[in-house]
Amino acid sequence: MSSSLAWLAWLPISLALASTSRPQSFLWPSSGYRNDFKLGRVYLDPKSQNIPTAAAHAGFRPPIPRIPDVFDLFLGLPAYRDGKRCGFTLFSAFFHATNPYHIHAGVVDQTQDDDIKCIREYCRLAHTAWPDYVCKYRDQITIDARDSRKSDGPISVRAGMQKLIKNEEFCLTTDAHMQFLPHWDTELLIDWNRTQNEMAVLSTYVFGYEKIGPNNTVPASESSHLCCFGGHGSSTDMPWMYRLIIENSELPQMSPFWGGGLSFSKCHAEKRAPIDPHMTWIFLGEEYLRAMQLWTQGYDIYSPSRHGLVLFHNETKVHTRDNWQSNDANPNKAAESALSFERLKMVLNFQVTHPANAKDLDKYYPRPVRSVRAFLNFTGISPSDTWADRWQCEQMHWVPYEVPEIVEAFLPGYQMRRVPSSIEGDPELAKELHATRAELKQLEEENRALLRRVEVALRDGGSHADAGTKDGQMLQEIRDALLGGSAKVAEQDSNAQVIRRVEALLVQLHSARSVGIGDEAKTPGNSNFLMDYKEVIAIQLGFVVLMGVFCVWRSRKEQRWSSVK
Repeated sequence: MSSSLAWLAWLPISLALASTSRPQSFLWPSSGYRNDFKLGRVYLDPKSQNIPTAAAHAGFRPPIPRIPDVFDLFLGLPAYRDGKRCGFTLFSAFFHATNPYHIHAGVVDQTQDDDIKCIREYCRLAHTAWPDYVCKYRDQITIDARDSRKSDGPISVRAGMQKLIKNEEFCLTTDAHMQFLPHWDTELLIDWNRTQNEMAVLSTYVFGYEKIGPNNTVPASESSHLCCFGGHGSSTDMPWMYRLIIENSELPQMSPFWGGGLSFSKCHAEKRAPIDPHMTWIFLGEEYLRAMQLWTQGYDIYSPSRHGLVLFHNETKVHTRDNWQSNDANPNKAAESALSFERLKMVLNFQVTHPANAKDLDKYYPRPVRSVRAFLNFTGISPSDTWADRWQCEQMHWVPYEVPEIVEAFLPGYQMRRVPSSIEGDPELAKELHATRAELKQLEEENRALLRRVEVALRDGGSHADAGTKDGQMLQEIRDALLGGSAKVAEQDSNAQVIRRVEALLVQLHSARSVGIGDEAKTPGNSNFLMDYKEVIAIQLGFVVLMGVFCVWRSRKEQRWSSVK
């Protein structure tokens, strides 16, 4: 951690949201077999999305968020010959962050000799904005400079970017041509917390600059949601995703897919689901693969609400010179590409038709928390029958872990399955517990009248002439209630101490009354002090009486339990 800063003191981390008269909804973008030829509006219920649908999974929930008071955030950018826009992206991030000194950026900058370098463009913009510094925040930026002519695709670059992560708590990876809105870091944290899931990953295809609201604000009502896909025309074709628009978007929406333009999560997601650098030359299928890695390791993907759409995509192409796909100088490109594609199909349980690269499978695809088959079902993609494909755009629900022990070991204190108590496992003991609860309720009812007597005895408005007599009567009633005719209870030291405490408080109370009657006529202004003193005694006395009630209940319960045993 860097310098001390309580993020949560600044942030109102709360699930209280702006009220809306209409629920979140969307219109089907088209009609086809993948959405059963539906058209029209679909209403969503994101408040229920963490509740499993199967009756056998009642009570199962994901782990709730764990947000430390102080933490750092990693910002990862992969850039390909895009130095000018990359520099602006970095500058926008630091300039608009709430806590810029807690942002650590890692950039994989792929360039050629005459290209603008990302860090140089950033420093130029930073010096203009903060002229007292040569390059403000420069020591918080790590650059992995690479020759773009040696690039072999986006996946290996993202794998290299992961290596720049240190001990940061949260990680955001995005494109190198973005614009951030003010307070983007805290707004992302708030939206992530709205998922109520420690294993949440906020991800989607972000909007272009045209969707930025007035004065650099979030969209008024819309958010981008990944649930539709094309491609996958055969059992060996990879799907490609596209978004639909959710209206009245106030909560993150559970999603089947991951998008490279925005991925915000705890950094343990990046460490527990490492990106596979052996997937060289793969573009189509990269995002589906990443979704599989995250989901099978227990992570759940949510499209951010409109409140979490705090970065926007520069969609101009004027900077473009070439891309990694034009790197034909590598003589092994065709062979490596074929091996990688078969590896991709293999780990996704698609049909493998040629030799595959099987190196380090255990390292990048460790024991799953949820199976790949369950992932395919969750995302609506069939590895064998493309006509069985379905868009999973209607309300999705959390799928419990098949091997919860992995997540439970990783997050001490979390249990997916609620462990039944010993009482729940013993019908006779449970019956006795219910009977005791009923007796306790009756005991509470009986003592309400006694507590009212205590309140009456403490009032100033009544006659003080017979206060001692009334106190004696009340004390006797308290004795009777505590002892309850039970010799065993009467012998308990704790109850005897309660009775002595009540006696002492009644003496103090009686003395306070006497002082109040004598002094109120002599010393104006003391009545408030005396009233406060008597109120304190009243509170103490009420607490002691309630303790007495608890002693009675506890002793009776122990008698019941001993008889059961």
